[in-house]
Amino acid sequence: MLYLEGDAVEIVEPFFGAINALVEELVTQPRRAAELYALIPESTREAAERSADRLARPDQQPTPSRGGRARGVHLSPQSPARHVRQ
Repeated sequence: MLYLEGDAVEIVEPFFGAINALVEELVTQPRRAAELYALIPESTREAAERSADRLARPDQQPTPSRGGRARGVHLSPQSPARHVRQ
């Protein structure tokens, strides 16, 4: 149990707000991303990951598509899908 007196009472809301934000970022969001990642068919994930790997390698320049920009998608169970533009 936690007992607070005087000015310390004013820090309770910001303190627990910060804890909730950390839990959301470090626990909830990664779990949600992993659940969504698992819903993508394995063959689609592998194709997207190969494409993202090719785009990430500086020694290989991707062939531009649509409007002269190369586009890809990075997918991993640790992070949400995000579009990669070069």
